[in-house]
Order: sequence, then structure tokens, then C-alpha cells
Amino acid sequence: SLQAATAAAEEIFRRKKDMIAKCSLVKSKIVYTHPDANVQGALYVVGTWSGWLEETEMTRVSDCKWEVEIDMPPGENMFKFIVNSEWIACRSLPVVDDGVGTGGNNVMVVEAVEVTKEERASELKALEDEEKALKAAATEAEAERLKNEEEAKKLAGEEERRKQEEEEKERTLK
Repeated sequence: SLQAATAAAEEIFRRKKDMIAKCSLVKSKIVYTHPDANVQGALYVVGTWSGWLEETEMTRVSDCKWEVEIDMPPGENMFKFIVNSEWIACRSLPVVDDGVGTGGNNVMVVEAVEVTKEERASELKALEDEEKALKAAATEAEAERLKNEEEAKKLAGEEERRKQEEEEKERTLK
């Protein structure tokens, strides 16, 4: 449908903007390990890469180990884990004093990864091709909708004309 094609095209556009904005982000793995972890429910990580606003659920990979990959900017990234609704720093990872008396934050230094112009151009080209295909599908869907609308009007006109002819016949028979 036109709405679905439009929504898909908008999603491609959003992904293209996100890709350009995130071109300097580096996928980084965070691992939480605790031999005595008594985790009730999910375990989350939150940090400076999201302004401390986005809690990302981690995947349990063993009884006492959780992992997650997060796109982080190069440089120092501070974070904490949310275990049983409590924000904690994992003592088996590097910890820095946050200066606000919360017991410190874990820290990870992320090295910048160079993305070649060719790689970035290739990714953008793929997104642009997908966007063009979706726009073509949207245009085709709109043309089909207009065609169906015209056919419906034509049929309605024919029905109205038949109805008027029948009414005219009834009047002449009376």
C-alpha cells in the first residue's frame, strides 16, 4: 500500500541519516561477570554514550556472565550496570571516580576505527538503491490506487445511470 511504501521510504531515509551520524561510532562489547551474581530478571547497562538515558538489556551467556555490543564514540566511555534495579560498577572492570560519590563508574576507552570512503560510499549507495526501489513501489501503488478510484467512479456512474433509466421506465409505464 501507499502508506506502507511511504513508511518504508521514511525508514530508509532515517537509517541513512543515522548511518551518517554514527559513522564514527565503534561497536564495543561490554561483559559483566560476577561469580555470586543473584540477578532477578534482566541485567542492563547504561552509560555516557546515551547520556545515561538508554538502558540496554544484556544477554546472559552463562550462569554468571552477560554480554552486549553497543555503538560507542571513540574515547573514554563511562557506564554502570543495573542489577536488580540497583546501579552498580562491576569491580572486575576498570573503575573511575565519578566525582559525585556514587562509588565510581566503569570505564572503557574506545579506539577510533577508520571507515574508508569506499566503504561509506558503498553503504550509502545500497541505502539509496533501496530508497529508489521503495519510492518506485510507492509511485506504482499510488498509480494503482488512482486507477481503482477511477474504475470505482465509473462503476458508480454506470449504476447511477441504470438507476435513472429504471426510474424513467417506471414513470413512463404509469
